[in-house]
Amino acid sequence: MDEKKMSKEETDPSFEDDIKSEDQNTKSKKKFKMKDRISDALSNPDFEHCEPEICVKMMHVPTVKTVTLLKKKIKQNDKIWTRGFLEAEGLSVLLDCVDTLSSGRVTQLADALLLLEVVDSIKAVVSSKLGLDYLVKAENDTKKLIKGKHLVLIKQCRSRSSFKHRYV
Repeated sequence: MDEKKMSKEETDPSFEDDIKSEDQNTKSKKKFKMKDRISDALSNPDFEHCEPEICVKMMHVPTVKTVTLLKKKIKQNDKIWTRGFLEAEGLSVLLDCVDTLSSGRVTQLADALLLLEVVDSIKAVVSSKLGLDYLVKAENDTKKLIKGKHLVLIKQCRSRSSFKHRYV
């Protein structure tokens, strides 16, 4: 009887639909769990027990608190966690944060503090051997870092020239 039942399941197109439906349900459940963990981490940031992927997701909407906690976590030099953070594009997200925050004129103290914390976090990442090795191999991140340094130099030159014009 099981043999007949199996052959019916194998030939029944609704059986395949049921399997696809289960796969979609599993994916949506995983996605919901991830969203739930991210919202929990955002409302109560604790990077001590936070997975690297969730930390990277949180950096898409950075706050001074979350970036400071991230920097502390990176400075703990947990190689497994740092590798996961780098593989989840964490350095790239931090470099994007710098690009976004520095694209306009920073006039708010909170924005300046956030920018400094993000830069310190990048420094903490690339200060480790693992982070430096990753940066050397990640061509796009290296270009972003160079672009960021270039923008800082341009802004410094502009501010110096405007200073000379005003006070000289």
